[in-house]
Amino acid sequence: MKPTAYFVLSIGGPIFAAVMAVSTLYALSDWLEEKRLPFLPLALIGFVAAWVLARWLVHHFAWVACPKCGAKSYEMDGVSSRFRCQVCGKAF
Repeated sequence: MKPTAYFVLSIGGPIFAAVMAVSTLYALSDWLEEKRLPFLPLALIGFVAAWVLARWLVHHFAWVACPKCGAKSYEMDGVSSRFRCQVCGKAF
């Protein structure tokens, strides 16, 4: 994957996951009302949880090809949109 595609995935993936979580809760709003569970706090918690989980999954499992050797490069911890190759150690 190229760094541009990774950037799009790291932004679009969590947004999509969060919207789907809230949409699922909205589809279950009748059931939630029947069980006397408030929709808005659950939607907020679901939105944040889906966002964090999706971002974590992208950070740990999506990789970018190294421009020097073509091996897997993962995002550096603590620095967004910076990658380090596992084979040659190149940071880009």
